[in-house]
Amino acid sequence: MLTGDRHAAEDLVQSALAKTAVKWRGLRDPAAIEGYVRRVVYHEQVSWWRRPSP
Repeated sequence: MLTGDRHAAEDLVQSALAKTAVKWRGLRDPAAIEGYVRRVVYHEQVSWWRRPSP
């Protein structure tokens, strides 16, 4: 729903999961992981919106 494109959504999720993997050891509370991933997805999408188009 954020991207409007299935392939862009897949790229967004992969990017968010890669960024989460980097911070994995710092995430102490397992219940907070889902919220952290959601926040990363949102911020990644916003940064993609702000990028200048080629």
